[in-house]
Amino acid sequence: PKITMPRGSPEWQRAKALLEQDYLAVEGIQEMTLDELIALRPEIYGKVKLNNLCNNWKAMKERTKANKDKPPQRQGRKKKKSSGPTAWEIAKPLLQEDYLSGKATADIMTPDEVIALRKTIYGKVPRSNFLTNWRSLKKRIDEEEVILKRDRESWEHDTALYTLAKDLPWEWHGSDAERLLKRDVAKGRHERYRPAVLYLKRKAYQ
Repeated sequence: PKITMPRGSPEWQRAKALLEQDYLAVEGIQEMTLDELIALRPEIYGKVKLNNLCNNWKAMKERTKANKDKPPQRQGRKKKKSSGPTAWEIAKPLLQEDYLSGKATADIMTPDEVIALRKTIYGKVPRSNFLTNWRSLKKRIDEEEVILKRDRESWEHDTALYTLAKDLPWEWHGSDAERLLKRDVAKGRHERYRPAVLYLKRKAYQ
């Protein structure tokens, strides 16, 4: 049976890694006596209890020999790495362009008619994949257009309100008074005059 020192033994833990290295690197180490082995690294191997070193050394040789005698495992054939983009990755931006430009339509054209637009490109995508991706692409673009339309309408609505509000006499934002005050602040006039005096300096403030 394999006998090893407790895992907590620092002497053996330091010796173990070095002993494995020496086993592979030192010629004739398998035939060395225990004293000859210790003489290789007396400051390391000599600090391990003799009985434990003997048992672990024996177990290490047996384990190494057993691993060496094992037949090499047959490795499966490695899959070739892709050397470039897939057929769909090439077709996707072109199909998106065709759909946005109206060249490929969802409500009139059949999938085969869409494929025929760029048969040398779309035709290389497996048909089932093309149909699935075509549906997903149309759905995504349609949803994005709805969001863009809603955002545009909200922006136009808010802009109209602002344009109307800024022309009211009591509205500050966008007024001449706001513009002139920014100019006065930039020139440091707010530091030379008290607010009440600065207020009287321009008709737009009143």
